[in-house]
Amino acid sequence: MHPLALLSIFAIAPISGCTPNLCEKAGLMQRALEQYEDLADIKCVIVHTMTFPVEWLTNYFSCLTTEQSMACLQEMLRVNICQNLQVVIQIATKYSDILGPVKLIEMLESYKTFEGVYYYLGSIANLSTDPEVHFKYIQAATRTGQILEVEHICRESNYYNLEKVKNFLKEAKLGDQLPPHHRESSAGSQDAALYNAIAKIDINSNNNPEAFLKDNNLYEPLIVGKFCEKRDPYLAYIAYAKGFCDDELIAITNCGRMSCSKMERGKSRTMSTSSEINGEKGVDTHLEYEFQDLDESPNSLSS
Repeated sequence: MHPLALLSIFAIAPISGCTPNLCEKAGLMQRALEQYEDLADIKCVIVHTMTFPVEWLTNYFSCLTTEQSMACLQEMLRVNICQNLQVVIQIATKYSDILGPVKLIEMLESYKTFEGVYYYLGSIANLSTDPEVHFKYIQAATRTGQILEVEHICRESNYYNLEKVKNFLKEAKLGDQLPPHHRESSAGSQDAALYNAIAKIDINSNNNPEAFLKDNNLYEPLIVGKFCEKRDPYLAYIAYAKGFCDDELIAITNCGRMSCSKMERGKSRTMSTSSEINGEKGVDTHLEYEFQDLDESPNSLSS
């Protein structure tokens, strides 16, 4: 359209009262959106996100009410979720406190975009103390195959409901959550990370972790053992024995991290612990040797 024609539009528009509509027809979407007040008109224009600078569009939501903002975000997802998801997440993150995480999560889940939930909550989880936010983040991470992030949040967060998360992780059919091309190559390592997370939950909540560490064969003893060392060295001892981590077993007993009572507990179980943990005969020899070394060393507890 010729520039003079555009000038004529703005010259006569105040009289006719149809400036925003004419702007929209002329392809001036930003100008139209600035002038529209009716929600239906706003929704018709705002879904064309590619025509707006992202920063401008994000800031535009500060002019809308909470209800208008939620209606526009839903319309953006409904019309073209592939094109608009990224900017919706950006807007949701910026106005999360105003719009409310619960409503935003429900909106994203209603469109079955667990990827959207994951990236949105990944932006706010570290700033939130809401147990539901942390649970939904763990849930979305699991469903999108981000199991290492599940392990990370289970280790670092103090705000999720331990029992609720543990039950969800146990019930999750991980293979069904992974993209097809990941299932064969990644399922083993992903399963290990998942059970590492469950082990850490049991340890943090003191929910009979000793039984889990002995009976479960899917966690990674070296990783879980390291996690246990400062929390409860005896649990680290069980994990290391499970994985035949001889160097770590010797280190944890020789460095004096285990209390006298726990050391005696470990020594009294030398003939049975490793066999019980691993379900095999004859694998306790290295533990017996280890404790003999401890007794004979200059730094032993008895000296």
